[in-house]
Amino acid sequence: MEQIYIIRETIVRFYKRFETYLSFVFKFLFGLFVFSQIGDIGLYMPMFSAVNQLPYVLLMAMLFTVVPITMGYGLIIINICLQLSSAIGVMAFVGIFLLLILFFYARLAQRESVLIIATFFAFQFGVPHVVPLIAGLYFGITSVIPVSLGIMIVSFVPLLRFLLDDAFLMSELIAANFAIMPEHLGELYVTIFAEITTNQAWVFTAFTFAMVIFIVYIISRFTIDHAREIAAGVGIVVAIISAILAQIIAVPDATLFETFVSIVLSGVLVFLALFFDMVLDYQRTERVQFEDESNFYQVKIIPKIWLSRERRVVKRISPWGDEDQPEDYVFVEESEDDDYEFEEEAAKPTRETASTVKGEAKSAKERLSKRVSGSKGRRKDADVTRVMASVNDKELLAKEMQSSIQEDVDNAGFETNPDIANFRRYNNRNDRKD
Repeated sequence: MEQIYIIRETIVRFYKRFETYLSFVFKFLFGLFVFSQIGDIGLYMPMFSAVNQLPYVLLMAMLFTVVPITMGYGLIIINICLQLSSAIGVMAFVGIFLLLILFFYARLAQRESVLIIATFFAFQFGVPHVVPLIAGLYFGITSVIPVSLGIMIVSFVPLLRFLLDDAFLMSELIAANFAIMPEHLGELYVTIFAEITTNQAWVFTAFTFAMVIFIVYIISRFTIDHAREIAAGVGIVVAIISAILAQIIAVPDATLFETFVSIVLSGVLVFLALFFDMVLDYQRTERVQFEDESNFYQVKIIPKIWLSRERRVVKRISPWGDEDQPEDYVFVEESEDDDYEFEEEAAKPTRETASTVKGEAKSAKERLSKRVSGSKGRRKDADVTRVMASVNDKELLAKEMQSSIQEDVDNAGFETNPDIANFRRYNNRNDRKD
């Protein structure tokens, strides 16, 4: 199981690292797929024959990638109308209907309007129940509106294909006499309205999807362990029960086994999405309570599972080079959990630490100068020279440490540095010897 978690973390880290670029790539691929599917309509006028060629499809996909989502919907509507241009009546009805959805809903709810397209293509791929489960987990109750619109569009695609059978004849009549177009649109409106009132399949499907969204949304907001997984599982059960009822009541000619397989496959995809989204360690759950002057707070803390940790790269700041390093200068060894052992007095080296080291070197210089001047020649010249050189080296090294600590604190951001502690120990030990 740990290996699976590590693979997941690798994929998630890769996606987050290149999220900006991958989002453009996925949007381009989605646009390429959408405009390729629109090209399958194939009822365009000869003057618009370029809409089915690959360069045009690639151009539309690139435009869909860079423009805002609302303008992307506009590109989709324009291409649908071009594909229906040989059937003027149907093109006008479909164009007006899609523009109403765009201006009165998709423009106002850009995030949730994605579910309209998602519902349409989920039915095309045979996994329609992915949409209500995802909508309940990530979008909310208001996602019932776009899902229902998507179901209605999917349900009336066969009706539009039926209406297209006599569309060519009506298009020729409309081209000869444009005044009959309102009458033709009125007949289309009556036919579609009659289909809406008599077709119970799409109404029952929209109702069951709405019920799944409500149940999944409510359960996923409970403060219980594995709330989202339980919500998805209950939603799958509700979808299966709804399919059985649909088999009995609304759609008696539906294949129950195929519907059951579709629901199970949809559930697998949803659980896979939950796995890559977030994995929580419920065994380490904590509950915190605190209050202020006006409120009382109850917080539930559930840590995420992250097995692989990146090791921190610590830059050692040594006052001496590798050749001149004193023999009694020893680095602090690294512990197993990537932390360092250091004395409490050197726990937080900052700019004040470098100033303190510099001050200690200056004080030591003054003390040694007084000691040497009061010795009245009792010390040998060589010893005096050695002591003064040692103090001067300390002062110089203190300046170097100040600039090194500045760079370490500002750039690396570490709160601890073992070499600062070692340098302090070395200076204190030499002071005691002197």
